[in-house]
Amino acid sequence: MTEPDSWRNDVEPWVADEVEYVIGAFRDSPDGGTEIRLATADRGVGFMYAEGQLLVREEYLGRVLEILQQPAEADLRRDEPDRVQRVIADVVLLTLGQTPGGERPTVISALSEVDRQLRRGNRDAESRHYRCRGRGEHLSGHGTSGSV
Repeated sequence: MTEPDSWRNDVEPWVADEVEYVIGAFRDSPDGGTEIRLATADRGVGFMYAEGQLLVREEYLGRVLEILQQPAEADLRRDEPDRVQRVIADVVLLTLGQTPGGERPTVISALSEVDRQLRRGNRDAESRHYRCRGRGEHLSGHGTSGSV
């Protein structure tokens, strides 16, 4: 995304109208506004995001923080409580900070890294699952979907 509106060429016109509505609502909000960005997929919306912020299920927060080289959850909640805010039950808004190397990950790079590491972990779990099943053992209830 090089230009703020460059996504318009990658979505259907009716999708663009709806996206504009959402972007405008966040931009014009009484709290000073939030710039919403868009990743497109298949002539529609892949996902929308605010740079520097991730929505994370609480059960995965510790692992996501570790992957992104952010402070531990307890440290954040104690020292920088504004960086972890409950949005709804079991979901928090995480504001990304600098890594120990002094870099601040973008949302796109953060999502890519989390996906890469969790997918690798799932492949390892699937590999163990198939190896065990190959020996005639059964691992009931050990799926890999959504596991960290």
